[in-house]
Amino acid sequence: MAIDKIQSESINLADNFAFTGTVTGAGGANTPFFQGRLNADQNVSSGSGTLAQFTADLDTASGWDSSNYKWVVPSGQAGKYYIGMAVNGSSSSNNSVSWCNIQIWKNSGAILYSDGKTTSGNSGDMHVLPNFVSGVFSLAVGDEVKFYATVYVTGGTPKFLGGSASPTVGTIFKIIE
Repeated sequence: MAIDKIQSESINLADNFAFTGTVTGAGGANTPFFQGRLNADQNVSSGSGTLAQFTADLDTASGWDSSNYKWVVPSGQAGKYYIGMAVNGSSSSNNSVSWCNIQIWKNSGAILYSDGKTTSGNSGDMHVLPNFVSGVFSLAVGDEVKFYATVYVTGGTPKFLGGSASPTVGTIFKIIE
């Protein structure tokens, strides 16, 4: 007698199953995918929102506009996207970073905002302030995403740290149509 119907209460959902046919509708490619980072420190003005001047590490759909530092949703790629940014704010003066915020913009307005306040640091360091923000947003073809941050310092030259040790990075990838 062949089994042609299984009731959910008779399946242990904690078990592993080996499928011999084709499974459809599971998973996805998560493309397009973009990740940009600062290859070197970017000096900024204290208290001034500054566009991060990323270099594309990965850009599967060539959406990155390196002359205007923005990512543009390519043709046929509208959907829900994960967007995130991490900033490492610093100063050339010891213990002088007091605040850092991030703003991720869609077209002409901020869609995501985050603040981070420092705690007292050790004498002799630059008092690096890491900050991270992320969310999921609907993007249409042609929408532009920009990554801004602000570092507030009480002395020295404020900057976003770049390079591999303390990167400032932005990430975008599609999660669903």
